[in-house]
Amino acid sequence: MSQAEMRMSVLTALELELVRKRPLSITLIGWLYIAVGVIGGIAHLFELRAGEPFRTDVIWIELLHLVAIAAGVWLLRGQNWARWVAVAWMGLHVIVSIFHNVPELLIHCALLGLIALFLFRAAAAGYFRPNSTNQFTPFSGH
Repeated sequence: MSQAEMRMSVLTALELELVRKRPLSITLIGWLYIAVGVIGGIAHLFELRAGEPFRTDVIWIELLHLVAIAAGVWLLRGQNWARWVAVAWMGLHVIVSIFHNVPELLIHCALLGLIALFLFRAAAAGYFRPNSTNQFTPFSGH
């Protein structure tokens, strides 16, 4: 590699890092998903008791908490697909809230709107833009 190509390579990497600076909103949402996943997962583990028959609803809830943790981790890593998982996760909570009380439904709707706004606004687009070095696809093995 020539010296000019090397300088261009370093410059391109630096420019890419500047473009990919994580917005504060993405950091906060990513850590929020991780915290909700961990805290909710621990709280629901106490619902599994030795004296009760095996409850499959708790297993599904635990899986949803793992999805929240995964979405949060990969939001922080700039994975575009994690935005969609995060919004779908919150959308599921809106659907479930339909069967609960109205204030819970309204809170989940507001959270869904805010999360979608911050994850898909123009300021986040550069951070989630794919490039050859940072894109991990969950089914590709990279």
